[in-house]
Amino acid sequence: MGFDIFGFIASLGFKKEFVVPLGTFFMIAYLVWELRLGKILNNLKDKSISPITKAIIEIQTIFGTMDKKIQYFLTEKSESPLSPSEYGLQLFTESGLKEILENKQTILFGKLKTKLSHLKVVTSYDVQEQSIDLFTKDLLHDPLLAEVKTYVFHKGIDIIAILRVASFILRDKYLKEHSEIK
Repeated sequence: MGFDIFGFIASLGFKKEFVVPLGTFFMIAYLVWELRLGKILNNLKDKSISPITKAIIEIQTIFGTMDKKIQYFLTEKSESPLSPSEYGLQLFTESGLKEILENKQTILFGKLKTKLSHLKVVTSYDVQEQSIDLFTKDLLHDPLLAEVKTYVFHKGIDIIAILRVASFILRDKYLKEHSEIK
């Protein structure tokens, strides 16, 4: 014995004479929906989401200026330890921070080591937090970041979001060279 569609529809309170018109209506509605939605989704794949990205970054900036602790979900992955997203790495590279980190790694390591020297016990978390502090506070007005500031100004991006990405990269490089830190 198979499934009785007419019995099922009757159990829902519909009469048999409504089945064909109702079925036809839903089939047409489904096809229209599927075709339109398919076109909309295909168009979205082809278009950039940069206006949305800029709006989110602007909202993050507003909250940041109000001393509200926020997470940078566009540029950071929400995992432990904190790490950059693909978009964060893209901004890191495009802004010139990658090149700065590669060329000035020894200087940045020295500055980070100085910040860490004030702590009695140094953990991986301390390296992360001091690295974030180094980039977002100590280096924020350093001439070293002039090119990065120009980039974020023209792109309309929150500089703190990319500086945090740079701090994660610095943290990882520092911890790799200092395996004694747990």
